[in-house]
Amino acid sequence: MRPALVAALHRLVLAIGLVLVACSAPPYDEQTDRLISSLQSDVDSQIVTLLSIDRKIAELAGANTDPARKALAEARARAGYEGNAAFYDKLDSQLTSLRLRIDALPNEATPNLDRSIDDLRANLLGGEGSLRSLHQQQGILSEAYLRTIRRQLNAQFQALLAYELVLKSGSAIGKK
Repeated sequence: MRPALVAALHRLVLAIGLVLVACSAPPYDEQTDRLISSLQSDVDSQIVTLLSIDRKIAELAGANTDPARKALAEARARAGYEGNAAFYDKLDSQLTSLRLRIDALPNEATPNLDRSIDDLRANLLGGEGSLRSLHQQQGILSEAYLRTIRRQLNAQFQALLAYELVLKSGSAIGKK
């Protein structure tokens, strides 16, 4: 074969390969999947704990005995922001780790995943209206609020996990 023909075939094969890579689904990353699942479990567990403490506070609210008043004070301390500050610090670290993992191997899905992580961060740790800021302002979060934010956050996690499961199954997200 002539060198010009070999070079042309090489360029053609390279171009076809690049087109196929550009049209394929982003790779599944098991570590990202685990990080999302762990983060969801931690958030949900904390909200369930706060719901349980809120019920205990309601039960003890009319307490007349010293042990019951002491239990009520302890429950209020556990439900308050200061009693949960370490949880918010851990969330900040987990969200940063997740974002770094996603950004470490950028692909066409990265901007969408980054936006999803940013939305989670805003709902959990962001400014006004976030779980953390309301906890700081109110001290103890109400059962109604906790149930609402739990549904909202789980919907966000469900979307992220569904995306990861589609990648795992090899479906073609983003194929042209």
